[in-house]
Amino acid sequence: MKKIALTAAIFLMMAAMAMAGPQTEGGAAAAAGPEGPVYGGTLTLFSRGTAEPASPSESDSQWIATFGMMPIQETLVRGDIDTYGPRGTGEYAFQTSGYIPMQYLTGHLLESWDVKPAALTMKVRKGIYWAPNEKQKAWMPVREMTADDIAQDINRFRAAPWGNRFDGILKDVSATDKYTVEVVFVDKFNLEAFYYFGWEDRSLIAPPEMIKAGDDAWENQVGTGPFMWEEYVPGSHMSYVKNPNYWLKTKIDGKEYQMPFIDRFVAPIIPDEATQIAALRTGRIDFHQFVTPTYWDSLEKSASDLLSAKYSNVTYFVSMLTTEPPFDNVNVRRAMMIGTDIKAHQRLMLSEEIPTHSYPIHYQHPAYTPVEKLPADLAELYAYDPAKAKKILADAGYPNGLTIDLYADSTPVHMDNAALLKDEWAKFGVTANIQVHDPVTHTNFTYHRNYHGAIISGQEIANPINSLYRFGHTEGYINFSAYSNSAYDAIVTKLATELDPAKQLPLMKEASLMLLGDVAHIPMFPQITGHYWWPWLKNYYGEVTASDGSPHSIIAWIWIDQDLKKKLGK
Repeated sequence: MKKIALTAAIFLMMAAMAMAGPQTEGGAAAAAGPEGPVYGGTLTLFSRGTAEPASPSESDSQWIATFGMMPIQETLVRGDIDTYGPRGTGEYAFQTSGYIPMQYLTGHLLESWDVKPAALTMKVRKGIYWAPNEKQKAWMPVREMTADDIAQDINRFRAAPWGNRFDGILKDVSATDKYTVEVVFVDKFNLEAFYYFGWEDRSLIAPPEMIKAGDDAWENQVGTGPFMWEEYVPGSHMSYVKNPNYWLKTKIDGKEYQMPFIDRFVAPIIPDEATQIAALRTGRIDFHQFVTPTYWDSLEKSASDLLSAKYSNVTYFVSMLTTEPPFDNVNVRRAMMIGTDIKAHQRLMLSEEIPTHSYPIHYQHPAYTPVEKLPADLAELYAYDPAKAKKILADAGYPNGLTIDLYADSTPVHMDNAALLKDEWAKFGVTANIQVHDPVTHTNFTYHRNYHGAIISGQEIANPINSLYRFGHTEGYINFSAYSNSAYDAIVTKLATELDPAKQLPLMKEASLMLLGDVAHIPMFPQITGHYWWPWLKNYYGEVTASDGSPHSIIAWIWIDQDLKKKLGK
């Protein structure tokens, strides 16, 4: 079956928050014209290219590298954008990063899957071939992808540093025949685990030959996807060329078309934000994934033909390392949050219309508790009061204040908020030494927890089960504070295996209040962002992703109207 019937109901109650999604501004991408879709051309999309790409090796576990791998490698399942997105019924906008309700998923590399109490049987789609480029064919044959390839890749994921998310959950993953993968769970089927190896950004499938050739080299990246590796030019771009034998087709106006439509895909490297916006405004890049609100007004005035989609599903927060003094003391962490002016960070990032309390449950989810209904000791955390923070800090053993390191990456969002935190914390006796690193190095500090003091990060919170588990469980992979609470672990472990929606809600509420009360993280602001693209990109409707976190999983559907591009003078 294409859907997991047993668990689809779990997500029905959550779908309302993202079904219609934010509306696309400036119009919508057109359907096929009289001549139908157009093949050819180069699409340039700016996404995470503020620094040189991280190592693509699974063993190096650099999450940010997955953006460079997505055009080449694919996931087992994906969002069914043809059926339920704007191309189909329009039920779901696919504008939520890190969260696709189960009923809107479809098989991708998988033809079907079947859930059992403690196992998952996955049927691999037949006739999908690995697509090496001409240089890679020296060590990688053009051969059919098999169940054993997938089983080996999932096990490689499990053995990597970030594979600890499967600890105590997965027992065995193996191929039982050429097209069948059997996943056995330690206890019972787990929704979190299926997300991690099914459609999360790290679940991209690669062949064993690539691992042998060296998966740390970008030029060795091979997959089954719509594009093949072309080149990486430091300081300039990464690029990909069309896979002429790509297996997936799409229907447009009732007619079936082979994908992808474009011949070449380019991901530029542009560290400076103003330069990024100038490139978008002049048409040098066709699509910008993360345009901050600072530039919205100027783009509407200077490039009014641009289309856009706005949304918020990421919260930025400060994690404090709870395994070391001073942040092993919960009262010190409480002082830090009370002494953080969260509303000031919202003003800085132009997100004041969103509730100040927006963590760890998304404010549109039924399990969310508004700040006015929080217990008094939790509501107090949002009432900015430097004097009270100073007293709590003194009572916790730091009457003369303290000095800490605050880690931030070199992007404007991090730098601006780090400067504001430094000023706020100084008012109650905390001196913050800001440690700045490029985004790749900073990502290493967060995911490997090899920092000291506090660190800034931003993460999706739209999926409550995923967010609660990964933010706060002892083994949660974005538990950057190394927070550990056995009572909390028990609640979220039960939540991850509970299939009754009525029983999930109270577990979500209980876990969210416990995590907030222990102040494992300080939520600063919910991020509002926008995708901007030129109208010559056709068959695109403002989706964030068909898998997890990036429109790279949708570019195979897009074609370029070259006549319109010339008409607009680009």
